[in-house]
Parts: sequence; structure tokens; C-alpha cells
Amino acid sequence: MNALPIPSFGHADGLRVLFITNECAGLGHLRRTITLARAVTEADRAATALIVTGSAALGSFELPERVDTVKLPVFRRESDGRLYAATLKVGMPMIETLRADILRSAALAFDPDVVVVDKTPLGLRSELVPMLEELRRIGRARIVLGLRNVEDDPERVRAAWAEADMLGALDRYYDHAVVYGPANTTGDALSCLGGVELPVPVTHVGFIGNPPAITAPADLPEGYLLVTVGGGSDGHDVIDAVLDADEHERFEFPIVIVTGPLMPVDDVARLAARCDGEHTRLFDVRNDMAQVIVGARAVVTMGGYNTISEVLQSGTPALVVPRVRPSTEQLIRANDLVALGLAEMLHPDAIAPERTRQAVVQTTERPRRPIGDADYRGAARTAQLLVDLAAGASAGQANAIDGPTAELGDPCLAEA
Repeated sequence: MNALPIPSFGHADGLRVLFITNECAGLGHLRRTITLARAVTEADRAATALIVTGSAALGSFELPERVDTVKLPVFRRESDGRLYAATLKVGMPMIETLRADILRSAALAFDPDVVVVDKTPLGLRSELVPMLEELRRIGRARIVLGLRNVEDDPERVRAAWAEADMLGALDRYYDHAVVYGPANTTGDALSCLGGVELPVPVTHVGFIGNPPAITAPADLPEGYLLVTVGGGSDGHDVIDAVLDADEHERFEFPIVIVTGPLMPVDDVARLAARCDGEHTRLFDVRNDMAQVIVGARAVVTMGGYNTISEVLQSGTPALVVPRVRPSTEQLIRANDLVALGLAEMLHPDAIAPERTRQAVVQTTERPRRPIGDADYRGAARTAQLLVDLAAGASAGQANAIDGPTAELGDPCLAEA
């Protein structure tokens, strides 16, 4: 690949952290990355962070101080897992080259002390390779891989990692891996590999998420059922299911729906037409979701990492309707929660008005759980690890920041 040289502007005072997000659908990866960037700039008041993302929902978030973004052209993923250019009417070779060039240029110009790559060691379609090669050639930045606590079906993960030689990539390009879950996490990508020797140190930091609110929103009625589907790109079926159940036999409590900023406008309009504004209220976005969650009698949601962490950290009873295709990540997470007695689950292939209504009522009858915060300090722990890595801390010193983690089955554990 022919590329223009990147000018050097010298290294200003203060830690610089570059975050590379994975994205194709939803808000989860970007929300988690913004939370981590905020934690870094709070841990080090001289630090600054740059997020490189292709998320179409970037404008839905208020960025923390000393955090900025670089926008990539948008990828979308088909139901069978294939990627395509969502906005630009160009072929995949062009968009792949464009994204790879932007990633490389941003990294070299920003000259980070630490780079955090989300989920995929080589990026989507290996787009990170030119950037990683240059950073390794320069040899200054420490490079970290961040992984969710649940990835996908273990057999599928092993096949994907073997096909792309991800362990080789981890060895060539990375200094550390961070799992966003407690020490007993077993569903992350590295755990799915089946006990192979890993080429880098691994730290389990606990769950990444914003702290729960204390009070409910003043503009919402008491005792409402909350239906929230994350970014909303594929969540309309879950909302329809609850509305169908309410039409089948009216719930005795009000319903508050948050569609998310990525739901297609036609779906939002259709769902809004089904709501009367009193018994059923619909919002596309709420900037006080922590309060909305804590004020609900129960939550019906999909099984994404961020929403589940925040819902269960609040202690609010939850009914999970997971996405089951093309990845089984949400289904695995939901099954684990059911096994631990932490949530109810309704499989999306089994949705019917009477069955949905029964599951919702059963969930609203669950007591609100007391929650400890031992496993919810992942953002602060990750930030400290990044600061230590940038300062040249040894892997042993970085690992020492692990806090107490819950045993499997502990009520403080939000996700297995």
C-alpha cells in the first residue's frame, strides 16, 4: 500500500490513549469505549483520548472532556455475517483501503502512548494491519486488546481465531489483553480457545458501565415497565412483542419504550402510532437511561453487554429477549443469567402475545435485588492499567490492579 508520510509534531505533555472500536450494529462497543475514555481522562487529568469508530450513532453521545473522535466510513453486517458498505456506494476493496488508511494516519499523527483495540485483534477484514505494523516498527506505544466477557459459541470462536491466526497476531502486535468481566469469566474469546498458552498477560477488570442512578425520572409515571433495545437497529420485534401482549390483555401498569437512535425511522413511526402517550409512551432517545432503568418495576431488553450490565447492576428485574443470529453472544449471556437466577429469558423464536405477557408479569413479580459493586469497577481498573502500561509498569504490576471478583453464582455477579 502506498501511503504519504505522516508529519511529526512532537510529543506534548500528558498521556495519549487511542481507542479503536469495533462496530457494525448497535451502540455497545462505542458506549463502552466512551466510558473507558472518560475513565482515563478522570484518572489522569493531563490525559487525552482519541476514539476511531465507524459507528453511525456517534452524534448520539456527548463526549467527555479531552476526548475526540475520528469517523470511519460505515460497515454493516448482513444476517449471515457478511459486511458491506452501508452508506458509500463503493466496492469493498475501496472502503477497506479507505478505512485502513484513516486508521493508520490517525494513529501515526496522534502518536499515542497506549492503543486499545476492541474485540478483533486485526480489526474488521484485517484493516488494522497497516496501523499495527507501523506502531510496532516505531516501538513506542503499548497495544492492548479489549474483550467482552461473552464472545460467541466457543466452537465458532476457535474456528475464527484459528483461520485468521489471531494468536499469532496477539503475539506479534500486542502487549496485554483485558477482559471486561470478573476473574471467573469463561465466555470471552481467549477462554473459548480451550486453555492454550497465551502470548500476552491477561487482566480481568470486571464490568464496564456507568454507575446506577438513585432516583427515577420525574416525568415518568410510577411503576412502569421499561422496554429498551439498546441502539435499536434490530430491536423492533421485541417492542412489538410487548405491545402485542398488551393488546392481547392490557397490563395493569404503564409501559415506557425507548427505541434507541439506530432504529429505522419507519419502524419508530409505526411503533409510535401504536402508543397512546399515556398507558404506553415512546421515546427514541433518553439521556437519563440510568434513572429510567432504576425507576422501572422491570425491564424488557435484549442481551447486549452494556444494557445487561447496567440493568442488573441497578437490581431492577429483567426479562431478556436475546438476539440469536448471526452471533449467539446474547443467547449465551441470557442463558447464563437464567442459570444464575439473575433474569428471566424469552427466546425470540418463541414470542407469542400470551407467552410474552406471562413472561413480563412473571418478571415484574421478581423482587428487586441488592447489588454490590465489586464487579462493576471495570472502567476505573482499566484506566489505571493503561496509565501503568504507559508508565512502563511490568505486567505483574499491571495485573495487581485486579480488585475482588465475585464467585460464580454470587448475587453481585451480573453476567457469567
